[in-house]
Amino acid sequence: MERTNDVYLRLLGAVAGPGPSRAALRDETGTPVAPESCSCRLAGDERSLAHAVDDFKRRLVLRALERAGGNQTRAAAALGMHQSNLSRLMKTLDLR
Repeated sequence: MERTNDVYLRLLGAVAGPGPSRAALRDETGTPVAPESCSCRLAGDERSLAHAVDDFKRRLVLRALERAGGNQTRAAAALGMHQSNLSRLMKTLDLR
């Protein structure tokens, strides 16, 4: 059985530059795939990749806030981001 990370690496393929681009995501035939059309299996639930990423971000932010006693500045520092960016992310994720 192929590991999940191996599948994603195979889908992404070799990418030149600092990070993956939209054109880098390809299916098993080499055809470009839009990230929004990807889905992944999480706990028996088929969801879009975007929803899975948002859920991950939400859990990460909530855990950082809990560890920082609700202090956004300390939580942002623990996440390696500026407090204003954390605040914006929280608004995007409906955590405010």
